[in-house]
Amino acid sequence: MRLLAVDTSTASGSVALLDGEDAVAEFTLGSNKTHSENIMVVIDSLFKSDGVGITTVDVFAVSTGPGSFTGLRVGISVIKGLAWCMNKPVIGISTLMSLAMNIPYANGTVCPIINARKGQIYAGLYKWEDGDMKVILEDKAMYPESLIESVNNEVIFLGDGLDICGDLIKNSLCGSLLVPRYLWTIRASNTGRLALKKFDKRHTAAEIIPIYMRDM
Repeated sequence: MRLLAVDTSTASGSVALLDGEDAVAEFTLGSNKTHSENIMVVIDSLFKSDGVGITTVDVFAVSTGPGSFTGLRVGISVIKGLAWCMNKPVIGISTLMSLAMNIPYANGTVCPIINARKGQIYAGLYKWEDGDMKVILEDKAMYPESLIESVNNEVIFLGDGLDICGDLIKNSLCGSLLVPRYLWTIRASNTGRLALKKFDKRHTAAEIIPIYMRDM
């Protein structure tokens, strides 16, 4: 099964083509241009690099949030448009769950954090169990202090939200682990792998909506 996955929920977006769980090609979108300017160019380049056409795609996947309001709309609009044209299923995936997948098969609880602006963060808690990523705390928008109250000392943190609350976490949770910055980028290939686990031909483009979690 071939799957095209897109994430445009943060400044650094990602596009990936998967054959089963294997990534055939994956591109990271730089933040020097807006996603609306380069998303279709990157998708076209991805298929040129693979030497096949988009008509070979069986299912589409997209990060539905939380994240940038504008970014989410761009990625979801593109994927919904492609899926409608090709009459293919679409699967929406939590941005935070996809980010948590950057720490595969971790023994501890994983806490992905995205900067939500205005002093807030988007965060959730996840844990690997029997080879699958399980939700421990549902994604939500919160202030960093509320996150500290929700977790214990043995949590693995990652994501650009650490830019605003990394010091607070280190000072408050002595047993916590803050992973290095190069693991903060959301990968569309992980979005795609999560989508494969949820795959159902009944998933339609009409079902996919952005999950903002707070008013704009």
